[in-house]
Amino acid sequence: MKLQVSSDTKKKPQILAIASNRVEEWFNESWKWLARLRTAILIRVSHRKRLSTRTMRHDQRQAISKLLHVLLHYLDLKTMQIGFYHDESQTFVHLTLEFLAKKANLPLRRAQRAMSWLYESGYVSGFRQSSFDIQTGEYTHKPSIRKVNEKLLFDLGITTYALQKARKRSSQQQQRKMLTRIIPNQLTSTTTNQNKDYLQKEVDHLIAQFTQQSSEERNKKIALRQSKLHKMTLLFPNLSQNEIESMLPASY
Repeated sequence: MKLQVSSDTKKKPQILAIASNRVEEWFNESWKWLARLRTAILIRVSHRKRLSTRTMRHDQRQAISKLLHVLLHYLDLKTMQIGFYHDESQTFVHLTLEFLAKKANLPLRRAQRAMSWLYESGYVSGFRQSSFDIQTGEYTHKPSIRKVNEKLLFDLGITTYALQKARKRSSQQQQRKMLTRIIPNQLTSTTTNQNKDYLQKEVDHLIAQFTQQSSEERNKKIALRQSKLHKMTLLFPNLSQNEIESMLPASY
């Protein structure tokens, strides 16, 4: 069964696209992925919130799956938070549960229950935001900060190395965006056209240099990792590739 989730055309990193596909596999065959949701069932039974240890009902899995599709779509790999950067101010915008429910085509109450499962499993954590207005004497509530635990992606088959690589790439892309937006804004209206052209060339050179350094550093790390894997394969010929990769430190 293909889940239909309403979302915009925002392009997702490859590892998030893979994870999203595996969420759909979990929906169809719940034994494949997301073992911590089964643990959440046992926790509810121990707290007497649930009577049976059997697997979730079809409609519960469907709601969680739809919500997970949206969470992965709006997941910022740099911070592992749910939201997006505002184009003008470059501030991070956190999303309300009402917004997430609408994108997932779920009633708010079903989305709340699905999010509760994700909280109890440890896949998602939430932190409330509020501020006190001295003038009005009232609290102003903002969207909660929701953060995805890396365990969610690990349980969906994403390796530690792949996630670290994707998070670093996301951080570098954000830095490049900041360079292209902030530095040109420093060019005031009183600056001569000649100076503007010179400064713009400096900006372009800085961005190109940053990209080149990132590429060289990435290639060095890939070469070092391949060398380590080759040595480990010779030392442990009976182990599979996945077992050997799991033995490498996170820095590789």
